[in-house]
Amino acid sequence: MVASRNMDSKIPGNIVHLKRDQWHLFFRPKTLAWALMDDLGASIFHDLRRSIGIPEIAAKLARELNISACEIAQEIRRFLEALHTQGLFAEEAPSSPVCPKTLQPRSLYLHLTARCNLRCVYCYNRKERENWQGDMPFSLAKRVLSQAKEMGIPAVVLTGGEPLLNPEAPRIGEFAKELGLHVTLLTNGIPVDESKARALAQICDQIVVSLDSRCPAIHDALRGQGTHARAVHAVRRLKEAGAQEVAIAGVITRLNQSERFEEFERFARGIGADQAVRQIYMLQGDERDQLLVPDFQVLLQRMDEDLEKTVAEEEPAGADAIWRNRCGAAFGEIAVDPQGT
Repeated sequence: MVASRNMDSKIPGNIVHLKRDQWHLFFRPKTLAWALMDDLGASIFHDLRRSIGIPEIAAKLARELNISACEIAQEIRRFLEALHTQGLFAEEAPSSPVCPKTLQPRSLYLHLTARCNLRCVYCYNRKERENWQGDMPFSLAKRVLSQAKEMGIPAVVLTGGEPLLNPEAPRIGEFAKELGLHVTLLTNGIPVDESKARALAQICDQIVVSLDSRCPAIHDALRGQGTHARAVHAVRRLKEAGAQEVAIAGVITRLNQSERFEEFERFARGIGADQAVRQIYMLQGDERDQLLVPDFQVLLQRMDEDLEKTVAEEEPAGADAIWRNRCGAAFGEIAVDPQGT
């Protein structure tokens, strides 16, 4: 939208604006598009909605911030480009859709088995585990991976169940690597002995080990007695074996909601992991929800504190201050179960 596309676009009027502290959420119910921005971004966005031109906005900010109007105008165009990409604008020209007609898948989630050696209290995969019909055979995995390569999918995520319970897992990973795919493995870490660690370090671009808390008692209450120590040991083994990138991933529940992400990330670094990720407990629609669903007021307070610290340290600006993360279903991710469905 750097050139003429700016002039062909308009900001629709049916956008909901919510504000909390210095953060502004703009949401378009019709298309479910949204953008998060700071006070400066919101001020620019409001001016654009009032049909004030980029040169006028840039000149005003140049006087206020003592920055070149040309630089500011360029930054505003980048800002508009990001908003346009996220679908917040309406296109007057129907020949220029916000989303392409054909979505290009970004990754394949290959479920190697429904079996698991743990009984995590929040597991959403219980029925598949109970109705297990066998692990994915190498021949099927080879066929699916070859099709993914032909489709232009650049990455595969080996998952389950616990994918390492499928004895063909290393072979499947090796084949994916031979095809030139980026290989990620999701594991609880329990099956990772020294031999597997060496093999996986050669095969995988990224290995994600499930760890719900830096506190062993909390993690073990969610995943099983003694699993915290074994997961930590797996992370260390993998890094010692030369694994390229090892991350830990936790699920936020009522038991660990008070744990700051900063503390969780520091714990991750302390055991040798390269990255830490957390996701919110997925509602199951049964009695577990009452025990596990986080208190969202507590959770939002923790997120607000973490966000404030991140912004203070990273100082994102312009288009870089807008980010999102959402479920990839129908937006670029494909999942195939052990039977090939």
